[in-house]
This record gives sequence, C-alpha cells and structure tokens, in this order.
Amino acid sequence: MSVTDEIVVHPAAAVFPMLADDELAELAEHIKVNGLLDPIVLDADGVLIDGRNRLAACRLAGVEPTFTTLNGHDPIAFIIGRNVNRRHLTEGQRAIAVVRAVLHKLCRSEIDQTLLARESGIVRQRLQQALVIVEHAPELADAVMARTESFSKAYEDARAIRDAKQNREATAEAERISLERVRWADGDLHLLVSEGRLTLTDAVAVLDRREGEERDRRRRQVGYMVESTMLLRSLLERSADVILEEWLEDVNPHQRTGPFADVIWTVDGLRDMAARLDDLAQELEQRTGGVRGSA
Repeated sequence: MSVTDEIVVHPAAAVFPMLADDELAELAEHIKVNGLLDPIVLDADGVLIDGRNRLAACRLAGVEPTFTTLNGHDPIAFIIGRNVNRRHLTEGQRAIAVVRAVLHKLCRSEIDQTLLARESGIVRQRLQQALVIVEHAPELADAVMARTESFSKAYEDARAIRDAKQNREATAEAERISLERVRWADGDLHLLVSEGRLTLTDAVAVLDRREGEERDRRRRQVGYMVESTMLLRSLLERSADVILEEWLEDVNPHQRTGPFADVIWTVDGLRDMAARLDDLAQELEQRTGGVRGSA
C-alpha cells in the first residue's frame, strides 16, 4: 500500500485528535531520518486501526509506510490502549475520546464503567462526566477536544442541559399520568381539559377534592360501623328472651325511621342481618387466613 493511497480510518480511532502541526513536523523529521519504527495497524479489511499521525508524518516526509494487520484483538480496546496515554491530551480530552470510542461499539447502558476505568487508567468519575458531555452536549465535547472549552465548564453546562431535559421529561410524564387519571375518573372533566376550557391542574384539584370527601365519608362510615357493632355486641351479652321482654314493646312506630327501619325488628330482618354478618365473617377469614379473632 502506497503512502499516497487513501486509507479509511476506524471511527473509534478518528475520535483521538491529530498532533499539532509542529509536533507532526517533528515526527516526520524523525521518520525521515530513522524510518518508520512502529508499523501502521490495519484490520483485515484495510481499515486503519492505529497510526493516523504516523501515516500523515510518512506522507509529509515522503517515506513509504509499513503496515501490520490486527489479529485476534478487539479493535476498540486496541485503539484505546494505544491512544489513551498520548502526552498531548489532557485527562478530560482522554476521557471524552475514550467514551466516544467505546460508544461506537456499545450503548451507554452496556458500558462497564469500572472495567473501562481500569483498562484506560482514567478515574471513573472523569469517565462519568465525559459521558454526560458526550451524550447531552456533543458540541461541547468537540470544543474540549479543540481546546476552546475547559472540561470542567463543559461538564457543568452539559449537566445543566441534562437536568433540564430530565425535568421536562418528568413534567411531561406527570402530566400524562394526570390526564389519564382524569380521563378514567370523569369523562366530562377530561372533555373540558381537552377543549381547553379547564386546566389540567384545576381538573386534578377537582378530583383530589372529591377523593378527599370520599375518604372522609368512608372514614365516618367505618367509625359508625365499629361503634354500632361494639354497642350491639355488648347488648347481645344479655339473653334473647330478656332483650325481647324489655325492648320489643318499646320499639315504637315513631322510632322506626331511616333505611330498613321497618324490617329490622322482625324475624326476617334479624335473620337477614345475621346472614350478612356471617358473610362478612367469611370474607374476613378468607382475607386474613383466620388470623384475626383466632384464639
């Protein structure tokens, strides 16, 4: 392969910046005097894995490069290993380059940050920060690589962008859930919101008020039931004949008001109430496994 041939560069290798012009000229002079000591690495398809600067220096020096083929190595790991400790890169630039290289192969959730930190020699916190920059502000990652923005400032700005996006997404999800709640609870309210005649916030407030009132009503009813059953239980401590002897004649027509009042103090009414209490006991037994009230 000639020095003038066009060679495709692996995307992961392309994320590492080239040497500055003066450093490249120095490398070209070294190659011109000593030859290319470290061959350029290609994969089986002729894609450049390592050696972009050396290839450019060979072209600058007019020296035919030598090549070797990558055999049995993971290209991404090889690229990171050969480039991560370049002296002309800051730690932040190395972190961004490593993250971008890995993202050519893996999605974010697949990256083992602990393993990557160990293999690259870059602290995990810096890699996490680089991930934030690359994912949420790629233009700032470019600026860090071009040395027109500091890594710390880029991270702070990228984090603000990420947080704002997450807040928008959380707000949108909360609104979706609230609208779905309104739709299921009250079709008329949902229609008012859909037509813009009622805000979602006001519709939710209406539902909250209704649900609060319903909770209060149920709480009162439970209290009434508990008090009534406790009173009834204490009264039934007396024998049936005594109860009927003392009370039946006092249950006057004017006291029989309210739901079921005209049937409760009858044979069928009392049996019906007993059957309902028995149903309640059976349901309680099923739900609690007979734990409540057992000896």
